Amino acid sequence: MLKLSFKSRFSCQKNGQSAVELAIFGSILMFVVAMIFRQGMNGGNFMSTQLKATRYAMSKSFEGSLTAKPGRNNASVLVIEDRLAGDFTNKFGSRDRAPLMASGSAVFTNQMFYPVDKGDCGDDAWKAGPSTGPCDQDVLQRYDMLINGQRFSFTTANFRVITLPAVVGGLAACGAAHPADTRCWNAACAAPGGCVTLYRQVGNYTDSGYAPAGNFDVNFDGGVTVVPPALKPANAPATPMKFMGQWEGVDAFGVLPLDKSLDVDGDFYEEQILDSTEAVDGRTEHVLVIDRQAGDIDFTIDGRRPGAKSGLLEDSEMYSYTQNGTVYRIEEGKLFGGRDDRYIRNANVNDHVDIIERIIQLSNNTGRFCTGNTPNPLVDGAFNPVEACNNCFNAANFQKTCFDAGSLKIFVRSN
Repeated sequence: MLKLSFKSRFSCQKNGQSAVELAIFGSILMFVVAMIFRQGMNGGNFMSTQLKATRYAMSKSFEGSLTAKPGRNNASVLVIEDRLAGDFTNKFGSRDRAPLMASGSAVFTNQMFYPVDKGDCGDDAWKAGPSTGPCDQDVLQRYDMLINGQRFSFTTANFRVITLPAVVGGLAACGAAHPADTRCWNAACAAPGGCVTLYRQVGNYTDSGYAPAGNFDVNFDGGVTVVPPALKPANAPATPMKFMGQWEGVDAFGVLPLDKSLDVDGDFYEEQILDSTEAVDGRTEHVLVIDRQAGDIDFTIDGRRPGAKSGLLEDSEMYSYTQNGTVYRIEEGKLFGGRDDRYIRNANVNDHVDIIERIIQLSNNTGRFCTGNTPNPLVDGAFNPVEACNNCFNAANFQKTCFDAGSLKIFVRSN
C-alpha cells in the first residue's frame, strides 16, 4: 500500500509539471506568433504609406501637365500617418500609435521646360505698383504634406516687386564695409548722382572669368577675407581664405539682364529676375522677381539666419478624451448554482477620442490659409484644412487645425 501510494503521488507530480511546462510553452508560442503578426502588419502599413506618397506625387505631376501649371512638374509630398499599433495579446485592442512617415517625389509631365516669365504676372500689369495680385501663383513650385488625411499645399517661392532706392538713403557707399546688406550705393554709376549696385555669386573657375584662387569679400568692402587666427597654423602669416565662389557687383542701371540672378533685396540670397523698369535718369526703378525666401516654406535656410526654422517641427502631442460610457466592470458570482462552480468576468468598455497634434512652421504669412481671423474656403482650388485662425488654444479652437499668425505655426490636429 505504501509503494502504491508513493507511485500515485509521483504520477500526480509529473502530471502537474507537464501542465506547467505546456502552459509556459504555449504562452511563449502565442507571444512569438503575436509578435510576427504585429511586425508584419506594421511593415505592411509602412510600405502602404511609401506607395501612397509615390502615387500621390505621380498623380499631382500628371495633373499639372493637364492644366499647364508647372507648380508640380517635380511634385514632392510628405505623408505622415499615426496609426494604431496592433496588439494581438490584448483582445480589447491597443491605444498605442505608431507614426508612419514617407516622402515621395515624381516627374510625370510634358511641361518640364515651361518658362515662368513676366507673362505670368499679366505682362505689364505688375508695373502699376508693388502688389503681386495679377501674378499667377499656380506656376510657383509647390510642396505638399498629407498628415492623417489632411492635405496642405505650400509654396516655396513668391512673386515680388522690389523698388530700388533712388538716392543713397540708408545704403552704405560701395567700398565701405556693409556686411548686413549686400547692396551699396555706387557714386560712379552712369546715372546722375549714382545708383545701386546689386551682387550675385559667381564661381571661381576659369570659364567664369574669375581666377580659380579668388577670394570671397564677405564684408563687401573691396577687400578679401583673412584667415581667422583660430584656423591658421601657429606662426603662420595672415593669408586670405580661398573660396569656391565670390561676389560680383552689377550696377542697377537700365533694364537688368534676365540671364542673371541678383540679390535685389539685399538678404544674401539671389532672386530670379523676370522684368524691370528704368526711371527717366536711366536708373533701374522696379524689379519683378521670384523670391525663394518669400513662400509659405523656405527651404534655403542656412547658418546665415541662426534660429530660423521652416517645415514640420519635431514636436508632437496626443490628447485622449473619454466620453460618457467608459467603464471597467468586474462581475463575480455563481454560474450554475453549485457551491464550487463560480466565475469572474471582467468587462472593459472604451469610448474615447485621440487628438494628435503636429506643428508646421511657416516662413511667411502669404495669406493663402487665413484672411484675418477667418479661414479661406479654398487653397489651390481644394478644401482648406485650416479650420480656425489665431486663438489656437482657447476652448473653441483647441481641437481644430489652427493657424497662428503671430508665430507662423499651423497646429495640425487629427482625431
